[in-house]
Amino acid sequence: MTQNKKKIVILGGGTAGWVTASILSKNLSQTNYTLTIIESDLIQPVGVGEASIPPIYSLIEFLELNDSDLVAKIDGSFKYGIHFENWSKPGEHYMHAFGELGTKLNQIPFLDFWFKTAEKTGSTNITPFFPSAVAAYNNKFAPPAPRPKGAPDNAFYPLCNLAYALHFDANLMAKYLKEFSVNNGVEHITATVTDVKLSKAGDITSLILDSSDQINGDLFIDCSGSSGRLIKQALEQEIEDWSAYLPCDKAIAVQTENDGTNIPSYTKSIAMKAGWRWKIPLHSRTGNVYVYCSKYISDQEALQELMSSLEEKPITEPRIIPFKTGCLDKPWHKNCVAIGLSSGFMEPMESTSIHLIYRYALLLRKQLDGDKGIDKKIFNSTFAFETRSIRDFLVMHYHINQRDDSKFWIDSRNMDLPEQLISRLKEYSDTGFINIDSRELFSFESWVQILIGQKYLSCYEKFAQPDIPADGAVQFLKNVYSAIESEVAKLPAHSDFLKNLKAKYSD
Repeated sequence: MTQNKKKIVILGGGTAGWVTASILSKNLSQTNYTLTIIESDLIQPVGVGEASIPPIYSLIEFLELNDSDLVAKIDGSFKYGIHFENWSKPGEHYMHAFGELGTKLNQIPFLDFWFKTAEKTGSTNITPFFPSAVAAYNNKFAPPAPRPKGAPDNAFYPLCNLAYALHFDANLMAKYLKEFSVNNGVEHITATVTDVKLSKAGDITSLILDSSDQINGDLFIDCSGSSGRLIKQALEQEIEDWSAYLPCDKAIAVQTENDGTNIPSYTKSIAMKAGWRWKIPLHSRTGNVYVYCSKYISDQEALQELMSSLEEKPITEPRIIPFKTGCLDKPWHKNCVAIGLSSGFMEPMESTSIHLIYRYALLLRKQLDGDKGIDKKIFNSTFAFETRSIRDFLVMHYHINQRDDSKFWIDSRNMDLPEQLISRLKEYSDTGFINIDSRELFSFESWVQILIGQKYLSCYEKFAQPDIPADGAVQFLKNVYSAIESEVAKLPAHSDFLKNLKAKYSD
């Protein structure tokens, strides 16, 4: 009976609120909780986080969604990785691709052969050996192919190594998940919170609305955005400031036209004078955002730089969004859990913002469903570990730049670094490898793509294995390269794939 169920109250809609509501409401009738979401019509969602990474499929699979139907309904497109342009030096580029690098030969890692050829030929481009990157640069798309039954373990099937994520309209994603959540029994209230009531012990007991209604609850989830109406304002929890490591503090967002043809299957991240801009191709428009540091450039100068760089006609007015980088030490405090911007913010250069929303909504659900009781310490310690490891990965992009044309980039190269990042860069410089904890989001293959792509090291000679013949290594790489190129050529164009999908699933 519902009167025995504990009441969960989510404050805030948008991506964070509705992703959380959809996850917690899945099979709600089988749990011991009821769920209410309070969404103010006075607060407009930020709505600029429109890119994801492959773990988004943990959300899609948990909710048992049809991803093709989802993509059609959220103006989506697919992405194989992130193209970084001008981050090393102006005119240079590389891709951080999803999926696997090359293939082993006689159990010898592919990178060992690559180091050998880098020593012999001087070529330091690793991108052509990621099937996802080659498919992306050819504007192709298809899901990974299943490995043939009975195929030898040493056989290389490049299309089996593809991996992908999504681009989407954040507002349409919220709308899609709102419908999903309400259909699963979530009570939706449109109102603005005017006061937060606390117990003597400091827990939240109820929220007072502008309608004068009082909403009581046992657990409150703060999805109110960067204002942190519950966790920051009511419970006075402070964000740990990471601006010394991630210096950008403002963004300018504008949407541009997209005629639906030749849609890239990747995100673009392009270094600018005092930061970087992203370009996210949806099916019917393109999202553009310049993320910059106001210490080095004025808002007007940044706006001018962004608008002059656009390749398509703007269809919205540019808007400036201030932000502060950093995260809470304990996003679960008392009986309040912060998810989304209320828990903190890191620059979205690797599309991690939305990942952290569904990652911790899923972890919260696991805690609530567990038979061993709720353990806030596990939730908070996991959050602290994962956000700091992501932070260090992002900081690396800035630190290892080779640019001398702007004070922003020179200062970024000379910034003080987190100790863990210092240690990892030394390990890579000494050994050509980094030991990555299995709990971390980004694997060594991700780290090495940034390090090689931005030319952190000028020479790889000391990593070359003496027992690998140089000529044999060169031939092996040629074979892998040719196999990837020939298999990728068989894939359909990304735009055609989307057109067919949209025709099948759109209303």
